[in-house]
Amino acid sequence: MSSNRVNLLVQLYVLLKKMQAQTANLNHDLLFTNTILFNIEKNPTTASYLAGLFSLSEDEITKKLSALEKEGMINKIKSDKNEDTYKLSYNGQKQIAKHSKLMLAKGTEPIDGLDENEIKTLIRLINKLINRKKLDNAAVNDYFS
Repeated sequence: MSSNRVNLLVQLYVLLKKMQAQTANLNHDLLFTNTILFNIEKNPTTASYLAGLFSLSEDEITKKLSALEKEGMINKIKSDKNEDTYKLSYNGQKQIAKHSKLMLAKGTEPIDGLDENEIKTLIRLINKLINRKKLDNAAVNDYFS
């Protein structure tokens, strides 16, 4: 592995630890809920997609989606295919707007100092990493042990 790749992995780990420290006192269920809603807002999606995105079982994510549906945050759209799609409801849109204001007011420290082009580039690169083929956790654990 090149030294740049190792350096990137180390820097990502440092960023992760900083983000964990900054969110230690926050309601993680609320953060998770809003992250799900934000992803559904961008593009109506399925339980299997979200399960893969968050590295959860489909049962775990389906329970969360069912709770969000009962709360009126999302709507389930029946599909001709085997899998339902979830779309953000009006209440979900209000929740996203409220949470976005809070994030902008309190949670931008990690990205302060970046201009809009740098933020767009960072989002694009992070999305590229997130959407890659799922990593083999055993291989990752072997590498770091």
